[in-house]
Amino acid sequence: MHSNCPTLFKSANLKGVTFKNSIYNKTHFKSCNLSGLIFDGETFKQTIFEGSSLRKASFRDTTLINVQFWMSDLKKIDFTGASMDKLTYNFLHGAKVDLSGVTHI
Repeated sequence: MHSNCPTLFKSANLKGVTFKNSIYNKTHFKSCNLSGLIFDGETFKQTIFEGSSLRKASFRDTTLINVQFWMSDLKKIDFTGASMDKLTYNFLHGAKVDLSGVTHI
């Protein structure tokens, strides 16, 4: 997935889906089940997770720039080795997400 046009996933059950070598640019996940998904090594730019379940999802070694998590289940997400801008970091820190091993960009 690589597009400059906004992409919307709405009320989709994506549990078990595999995304590889993707760049999420202006992607909006609204009311989606993303539980347990592995996004390792992917890039997220101007992405919104709204009202979505990300329980036990993995974002290891990802790059997150201007990513927002609105009213989403963020329990047990793994951000080990991720790089993120201050906006994304501050939002996740405020939501009490474990950000040990995260690098600021």
